[in-house]
Amino acid sequence: MDAIFKRELRSHLTSIFGWIFIAVSIGIIGFSVISTNLVSAVPQVEYGLNVPIMAMILTIPFLCMRMFAPENRSGNIKFLLSLPIKAHSIVLGKYLAALTVFAIPTIVLAAIPLALSVYGKVLFAQSYASILSYFLIGAAMIAICMFIGVNSCRSWVTLAVGVLVSTVLYTGPVLTAYIPTAPTASLIAILSLALVIGLLIWLLSGRLIFGAAAWGISAIPTTIAYLVDPTIFNSLFRRIFLFISPFERISRFMLGIFDLGDVIYLLSIAALFLFLTCVAVEGKRGGTKRASIRSIAPAVASLAVIISINLAACAIPAAFITADASGLGIYSLSDASHKFASEADEDVTVYLLSEQGIPDAQIEQILLEYEAASPHIDYKLVNITANPDFVLEYIGVSYYQVNGDGIRPLSNHSIIIESAKRHTVINSSTYYRYKVGSYYYSESEFLLLCQQAASEGYDIAQMGYETFFDLDRIVVSGIEFVTLDNAGTVFTLTGHGEQAIDDSFYSSIRYQGIPYDELDLDSASSVPDFCSALIISAPTTDLSSDDADKIIEYIGRGGDVIMITSPENTNMPNLLRVAEAFGLSAQSGIISDSDKEHHTDGNSTHLILDANADHPVSHYVSTSYQSQGGDVNARFPNAHPIVKTGSSDDGLVIKEIFTTSQKASLSSGGERKYVTGYSAQRVIDNDTENTANLFWYSSYEAFSKEYVKENPINTVYLLVSLSYVGGTQDFETSLDVDARSISGSFLNIPQSIPTVWGIAFGSITLIILCSGIALIISRRIGKRS
Repeated sequence: MDAIFKRELRSHLTSIFGWIFIAVSIGIIGFSVISTNLVSAVPQVEYGLNVPIMAMILTIPFLCMRMFAPENRSGNIKFLLSLPIKAHSIVLGKYLAALTVFAIPTIVLAAIPLALSVYGKVLFAQSYASILSYFLIGAAMIAICMFIGVNSCRSWVTLAVGVLVSTVLYTGPVLTAYIPTAPTASLIAILSLALVIGLLIWLLSGRLIFGAAAWGISAIPTTIAYLVDPTIFNSLFRRIFLFISPFERISRFMLGIFDLGDVIYLLSIAALFLFLTCVAVEGKRGGTKRASIRSIAPAVASLAVIISINLAACAIPAAFITADASGLGIYSLSDASHKFASEADEDVTVYLLSEQGIPDAQIEQILLEYEAASPHIDYKLVNITANPDFVLEYIGVSYYQVNGDGIRPLSNHSIIIESAKRHTVINSSTYYRYKVGSYYYSESEFLLLCQQAASEGYDIAQMGYETFFDLDRIVVSGIEFVTLDNAGTVFTLTGHGEQAIDDSFYSSIRYQGIPYDELDLDSASSVPDFCSALIISAPTTDLSSDDADKIIEYIGRGGDVIMITSPENTNMPNLLRVAEAFGLSAQSGIISDSDKEHHTDGNSTHLILDANADHPVSHYVSTSYQSQGGDVNARFPNAHPIVKTGSSDDGLVIKEIFTTSQKASLSSGGERKYVTGYSAQRVIDNDTENTANLFWYSSYEAFSKEYVKENPINTVYLLVSLSYVGGTQDFETSLDVDARSISGSFLNIPQSIPTVWGIAFGSITLIILCSGIALIISRRIGKRS
């Protein structure tokens, strides 16, 4: 084998074909790096691998087209086989020589992350995982193209067939999406593909029995399976193509998921086609029928071993064969979520809805991490194409039905989390959040912002934004919700001109899996029993006496209220009756604080408040956010005082949350400290420990969209307040889980660097070509002399 390897490597490097392959491959890599990493200033090398991988359709068949053709045409192959050389030595020698040539541009590619690190932070784990997969795909394709040319006497035939097969493997996963998903269509397509593969193996190996065996091994079990259960054939052909295509195996590596199963598969493909090539070469030795029969047994055994290895790899839990190579912790559970999952003691099923049964790799990886963390969490993939009625019991309509606006209620890759108590449905549109400046946007809000910016001539990308993958927190909150002993709906009161709280508050509720809705008491006889908290947000008109009575009756049942008011609300007697049920009331006027440390922008009515360190809400926020270097001071513009009218003798526990300095005042009085945030708890039944709770904040503007953009901590206080009422305190775990930034960082690329690199790669490509040509010419001149 050593002699064959040296001879073949010399053949590659003493012919113009080997030099062309190396030069073109390096040139393509250079073009991709410059156009992707340098021009766009992104450090992820994997972003630029699409072009080099697509180029393999031409470059790998070009590299392999002369591996057997000249020897087959001249008859040297029979001479080699007449020597005491085993067939596998010939095949491995040729294969390793071609692999060595392919390794040269791969080594150049491997140097790119190190070179880019000069200009900024590079995620080496993800970059080198992608480069490894690039090399393994090349190794598998070399073995396939080698088998294609084993019996060919014409290099151009090997090249043409190799390009055709490579093109099918590369484009197949996309083209098969256009094949009908019906079971019959998949059956016909699978049998046709098996027939084509059988014919190719027959033609390429020269052995009809090999082709017939390959067709039979796939066609017979397929037909039996279809007769037993046709439903499993929905979209099966495309899923098979996604599985068998070596080119698809790089996608998970490029996402930052190192999958040992993909490594095993690519190595198995290389091993399988190397063995088939060995069998084909061995068949040339004598060519007797008996020799052919003898070669069948090891071929079938090797195929069985390779299939068994891959099946075993698929059966291993993902947590044992996959690793987070993103460098950003995207696919690793946070400490809080891992602890929560490992301590789960109730059975929960997490369904991932996927059209055609093809899951999103990023989403599935997180869900597999949860399944591995707890024996009580079970992950299941649901093929919605095959079973569109699966979601009927969860959302009331079939998956492919649309609402009155023509919009489907769920999108692909949505999640349903279910326990014995209840379920929650999480739309995939909530998985990502976008931060522009200091403000967070949901996916739909961000797309709308991009459209608005474009209409005004702005480019969001140039303005700068950060993308967050929020699935970890979403799954935690969903599991928390379905396992709570008591879980209800958060209602927002409507019908009195209530002013809107910033959308980020409701987005965060949605991300935590907490159901919420609106409540108009004009059309409801009472506040529902399943109301976990009622939010009253600065009504512009007073509540009716009847509405106030309904809310007070709800409080008497142990209902919880979050109330946000403005100075205008201090003259609304029915609204204040709700607060008086908790021993609190409002004082008219706008607070002004003359202490410079307690107001912003020179405006004494824009208060910077002191938080009561002993209150659980402010204590939680300060300990969670102050350690991260964040500003935890709530800011209330145009706030009015809240006054205490009740006492502990009335069965109340009233605690201050926010206060001004001692230098605050109203227009009608002297300086003193005022309270702008209170919590109150009323005991309803001592025996059952049933209580009613109120959180009251006296500045509506503090929670408005415009103000929260600059002061997002206000929304955090509101969210934490919600977590302490209505039984939703168990949602604290989801508040501890941070969204994962997947934006990474950008490189600091000087303006001249892309040009310098372009000249460098262009020069290297020309030098390699010219060196190869000079070497070949000198060798020919030497032979003539």
